[in-house]
Amino acid sequence: MPMDDYKIILEEKQTVMARADESGTCGNNATWTYSEKTQTLTISGSGRMYNYDWECSPFFNRSDINKVVIESGISSIGNFAFQNCNNVSFISIPNSVTRIGIYAFYNCSGLTSITIPNSVTNIELYAFYGCSGLASITIPNGVTSIGIGAFMWCSSLSSITIPNSVTKIGFEAFAHCTCLLSVTSNIEEPYYCKSNTFPDETYRKGTLYVPQGTKDLYTRACGWWNFLNIEQKSSKAAGLE
Repeated sequence: MPMDDYKIILEEKQTVMARADESGTCGNNATWTYSEKTQTLTISGSGRMYNYDWECSPFFNRSDINKVVIESGISSIGNFAFQNCNNVSFISIPNSVTRIGIYAFYNCSGLTSITIPNSVTNIELYAFYGCSGLASITIPNGVTSIGIGAFMWCSSLSSITIPNSVTKIGFEAFAHCTCLLSVTSNIEEPYYCKSNTFPDETYRKGTLYVPQGTKDLYTRACGWWNFLNIEQKSSKAAGLE
């Protein structure tokens, strides 16, 4: 390739990168804009965000993003979408979202709390891996699947409530959550789960709170029986309808 042609291509790439700091596309019908003044990234439009590969998201490793606002209309948060956005402290997810993709918030260590809307049915594998500052998360009744390692290394997480709608929990879903000492399961008919779903500290020192009249079921259910402390809560206290 002639050197002049190479320079033109290089200049074009640099121009695209300069524009990408302000806005771009992140789905067939989805766009993003970034405000430097407010350090806010806004995702707009409809349908799914793109599913990115490792380190390929336009937001990868962006330390200048503090707030992420996903507007109503977006239905899926893409794989690796916000990988290594370690200064993000606030994320707003609308009721239109049904899926949180693989590694979507990987290593978002500045995130301290998040509310997942009732519309979400799938939390994919490693979705919140390494969110070490995450101390509070609400999983709504509507989520059916919590993927492999979904909350692995969320080392500040002290409690979690699993709704009755969940039918599958992947292995190591809460592995290395070393502060997790309170697990409330609203599942009325406990199913098999891997013995490494929770960390050893949780099994030994934590307490599993289960619906009234289900303690015997949990003590006989593979994976759940690892908890040394299982207590029954009333339907009202457990949040059951």
